[in-house]
Amino acid sequence: MEMLKSQSQFQVQFKSNLENLLGMKGGDGDANNSSCQLKIVEAMKPILERSICENMRLKFNGGGKFRIAEFGCGTGRNTLVVADTIVRALQCSLEERQVPEFKVYFTDLPSNDFNLLFRLLPPLQQGFPDADGNRVCDNNPVASRSYFAAAVCGSHFRRLFPQKSLHFCHSSTSLHWISQVPESVQQRRSPRVYVSIDCEEEMGAAYLHQFSTDFTAFLNARAREIVDGGCMFISLVGRNVGIQLMEEQGMLVNIARHLEYAFEELVNEGIIEKEK
Repeated sequence: MEMLKSQSQFQVQFKSNLENLLGMKGGDGDANNSSCQLKIVEAMKPILERSICENMRLKFNGGGKFRIAEFGCGTGRNTLVVADTIVRALQCSLEERQVPEFKVYFTDLPSNDFNLLFRLLPPLQQGFPDADGNRVCDNNPVASRSYFAAAVCGSHFRRLFPQKSLHFCHSSTSLHWISQVPESVQQRRSPRVYVSIDCEEEMGAAYLHQFSTDFTAFLNARAREIVDGGCMFISLVGRNVGIQLMEEQGMLVNIARHLEYAFEELVNEGIIEKEK
């Protein structure tokens, strides 16, 4: 995001819907996906596979089409790893006679570089069993995909699909992004893109309320889009209430430190004032 020329311009931009401002960086080559996000994907993979095996085996009637939605897909290979993990787990959990055709919808904001994402897609592999007629259930890297792919752009805080059209929904490290700067924060001072651990209680409560509003909207939208018996798997970054950030270990600490360092550099280089 380019630096805005003035404080008033900054406020005008952030008072608008963030849907038209935020997006993962694209480009002509492979996107440099966040290694932090990839670590989360890898850490959640066995839980995701087990959840699919335990919950989807008896909840799909067989045949037809199985529709999967990846909310907050971004542009790079991280989301392709997730899609492949989901489809392979479903292939392993469904009985032979139940194997459907899989369709994965990659969803993100309109500013997302979907062209890059689809250039990274491996070729479609027709037919889901391997050459010996056995389902591919090992952990070996894949050279192809066994699902059809499509893109759906828009904010996942509102409806994106017809009613009862999705069988499985997934979202990883995207739902902590809120749809807008809280109104009370806009009225008090310049909006913040990062709320530090020692921010005022009132400001923290405003962001928490906005998150609660957005998350409820997300769940309400998905509740209308998912078929009866469908499933949803969500992972997002969080922090235990009352624990100082530096007392915690893991990826969240690294994220916060990177943000702190980035803002310190902007201040030291004179690009922004410390108060802002």
